[in-house]
Amino acid sequence: MRVESEHDTAEMTEHWDLPLKDFLECFPPPQTGRIVDGYEPNIEAHETFGIPKGVVLNFHRKVNPNVPLSFRDTWGGAQSDHWVKVTLPIDFKGKFRLLPYDPASDDASIDHIFPTVEDLVRAFPVYAQANASIGNDGDEPDAPPTVACGDRLKLIRILCRHGDKFLECRPVGRTRLLLLRMNVVGNFTAVHDNSEYLLADLVCMTPRRRRVQVCDEPCQSQRSPCRIPGVPANFTGELFVEEPDAFVETTPADDPSVIIGVPHNLEMTVSTVEASFDRGLSLNNFATNNRNLFPVVARVTDWDEETAILQHHFVKPGVELVIHGWTRQSKVLAQSDDAVYAIPLTYQGKFRIKAQQFNGVYALERAHPGYKIIVLYVDPGEKDFPLAVGDILKVKRSDTLNKSNKEVKYLKCEKCIMTGTLRSKEVKLPMNSLARFEEVMEETKATEYHIKELVTFVADQQLDVELTTRSPDHKSEEDDLPSDRVITLCDFIVEPAVYVSVQVPDAPAFHIPLRTLIYVKFIEQLEKSASPLLTRQNPRLSTLDRCVEVLPLDVFNVLKTHKPPQSPTGCSPQMSTLPTPVSTKAKTKATNGSGPASPSSIEVQARGPPSAASAMYGYQGTAVDSKGRPLHACSVSSLGPKSQSFGSKLKNKFRRHKSSDHINKMGKSSGKNRFLVCT
Repeated sequence: MRVESEHDTAEMTEHWDLPLKDFLECFPPPQTGRIVDGYEPNIEAHETFGIPKGVVLNFHRKVNPNVPLSFRDTWGGAQSDHWVKVTLPIDFKGKFRLLPYDPASDDASIDHIFPTVEDLVRAFPVYAQANASIGNDGDEPDAPPTVACGDRLKLIRILCRHGDKFLECRPVGRTRLLLLRMNVVGNFTAVHDNSEYLLADLVCMTPRRRRVQVCDEPCQSQRSPCRIPGVPANFTGELFVEEPDAFVETTPADDPSVIIGVPHNLEMTVSTVEASFDRGLSLNNFATNNRNLFPVVARVTDWDEETAILQHHFVKPGVELVIHGWTRQSKVLAQSDDAVYAIPLTYQGKFRIKAQQFNGVYALERAHPGYKIIVLYVDPGEKDFPLAVGDILKVKRSDTLNKSNKEVKYLKCEKCIMTGTLRSKEVKLPMNSLARFEEVMEETKATEYHIKELVTFVADQQLDVELTTRSPDHKSEEDDLPSDRVITLCDFIVEPAVYVSVQVPDAPAFHIPLRTLIYVKFIEQLEKSASPLLTRQNPRLSTLDRCVEVLPLDVFNVLKTHKPPQSPTGCSPQMSTLPTPVSTKAKTKATNGSGPASPSSIEVQARGPPSAASAMYGYQGTAVDSKGRPLHACSVSSLGPKSQSFGSKLKNKFRRHKSSDHINKMGKSSGKNRFLVCT
């Protein structure tokens, strides 16, 4: 068995004849195909639409005007048992949950087994679990399997490469995509999906008959759940979303002025001899090559990963993006157990600071000088230890002492004496002591903070926090930061990105980092006046742009360790970021008020960075990591060694980081941006 762990970038070298429906599934529009014979020898279905055999058609887009739903009518008893079919517009506001179902066997059990990938593709659930390891065929016996037993996969689409079909999928919790051949045996089962989908979301999936349940929650601007016309209000039976009655917009290759709407299930066979697979340019190279043309329209042609940003905004191959221009986005890198995250400064959740503990005196070297530390435990065997449980001290510095012709390393501290007036006494703690300590948080321990209010401390130290209030922007708790585990804020970065909108320029805009492994193709250049972000004509920002991004560990390490050079003199000030750290006065207003203030106006550079900055940041992609990602993917403030603690002087101690001052100078507020929900 063979598993392709990465996409093949080569052109398709083999071709075969496919039914129109399968052709559109394996080669989604826009695409080119040659018409051949129909299924029946005596029936020429394509002649009904004036399409002669042998003609080459350009398939432009697939249109789904209405979606049929069906249910079994049993109210009249067994004699009147029949199926009822209703039709809904694609913009129907009701929401649905997917239920287990295999259309090939008509089995709706939760434990239905799909022996091979080909069987799984016939049903195409959103998530599936592999009950057998996949990917280690004996060539490397010690290598871990590509898909381990118990791994959960998100199914994405069907691909054709080199005369073979593949299932493109992504292991849950990872971003890298896998290609599985149809004959791979994995003993799959569908995984329960508790997400809620609009009808438009279901139509965007691979077309299959799907068993659904109507959600009980009210629709937008309504007090009661959306009623489905023709379905009784108290209906509790099985409801199915059938494959949409879609048609594909086509034009003959030799006469583009003639537009023909062909049903997607028409009994017509299409040869792939004219079909092509043009992967395009990586987003980073595309932005560099077209930096003088922004805003432009580009089509996503392929990808190697599905990041949280792409998933939130339904960006996938075939989707057209309006790229407004260059920008930067400020984020905080965070870690919780084995998961790592990038948190934008616009994140709407709230945090509470946790006091760090230090096991052993040697661990106190990471404590911030001047912060108060309390003694929690002293080893009874250490008779000469100068402190007792409950003592308060401040760390000063480490030093060595000659004792019995041996150098003994110790840590100089100040012991706080609380007798009348506050006094201090210098003590020396041996580095090999096993005493335990904890930070004194004082009144700051119960205070809640937004991420932008903590960023100035993350710039030169790590900080342990816990999530107290979830972000309302996340669709599910699984996509948000964990609330039951300690989160370590590791670093503050400013990474290059482009501002994009889906399909149209005035759609809600969001950031896509240049490190994202997607490939795009140029479609057309737009006038600058068409971009609300470049003209500042009431730009709209997606609220999903404020969501947390789950990162692969290798990307996290590159972002955390790569230090950029200082910005060159004369670098354009228009490459700015979203909100910057707030001052203490602004912090009090945001914390005690109704919520964080709206971010300042967005500055976007339409022409890309100057040549000096381009060379300095490595925009040509000369430095890459093990995955081929550009090392310029971040802009981390270089502030020297990081201490590991936070401490007791949070109140009135906010200090502005040099990057923050530079950002504030670059982005002058000219009005508030509106955040709109992007679904």
